[in-house]
Amino acid sequence: MGKFGINGQTALLETLNGQFKVDGINLDLVGSLPVNDQLSFLARMGVINGRSRDIFTYTVPGGLGNSNPEITKRDYKAGLGFAYQFSQSMTLRGEIERYKINDAVSGKANINLATLSLVFPFGKTAEKAPRVVERVVYKEMPVAVKEEPIIIKEAPVVVYVTTPAPAPIPAPVPERLKVSFNADVLFGFDRSNISPAGTRALDKFVEEIRNVQFEKISIEGHTDRIGTQAYNEKLSLQRANAVKAYLVSRNAAPAEKITTVGKGSTEPLTEAGSCKGVATSSAVIACLESDRRVDLEVSGTRSTQK
Repeated sequence: MGKFGINGQTALLETLNGQFKVDGINLDLVGSLPVNDQLSFLARMGVINGRSRDIFTYTVPGGLGNSNPEITKRDYKAGLGFAYQFSQSMTLRGEIERYKINDAVSGKANINLATLSLVFPFGKTAEKAPRVVERVVYKEMPVAVKEEPIIIKEAPVVVYVTTPAPAPIPAPVPERLKVSFNADVLFGFDRSNISPAGTRALDKFVEEIRNVQFEKISIEGHTDRIGTQAYNEKLSLQRANAVKAYLVSRNAAPAEKITTVGKGSTEPLTEAGSCKGVATSSAVIACLESDRRVDLEVSGTRSTQK
């Protein structure tokens, strides 16, 4: 906590000078409240085991007894702050903290500490480029149209010609399109707000279905197995609803033809015994990446008009 001093003088020109040094170790419980994908508010409460050491020099008659008092004592500390994430690999963090300490001469004092820092988390990578994980198209071929022959009937004098009816227009080809998006690209880990990379990926998908006459679009949200079942179901449904809202906002499809469901962690792509380790470690989170996804299935007919 640094060091500071005092200088005093009485009316009789007696002096008292002191130097105070404070250090210690603290343990805090830190809470984070996300506001959006970038900004979070922070609050902390903890205990400090602080040591105060004093050195006095003086000309006061009789002295002060102990000119080098020292005390180690536990007390509380608290703080508030914010964190703003510029990217996966860099965060700006600001905090104001108050430490309650003893000054080694039977008094108490507060030390207020303000910090502004840049945080570079280990194991974090830069934002991934959008990518389509799977694209499978099913088509049903139209039935061939049989042409009617022209029949000419001969009579002694008059020739009759029967003209065939116009060939029927082939029915539109039914089409099913299934696309699976990486949820870390669309939202970021443990988020449900669509990221800039996610909007680019969805815009590409919107262009692919621009000429489709929809029967229905189903959207399924999936999470990994980190967290409780109730939390994962809620998060996966929020992600599916976010994709639906974006497609509707881009006039890609009518809202009444889009259904959403949150599957949570019930349909993982990873094996049950894989991705072992501490659940919140970077290695396990990366191993479970394929489980975090949003699946879209489109049923309809594609128009041939440009």
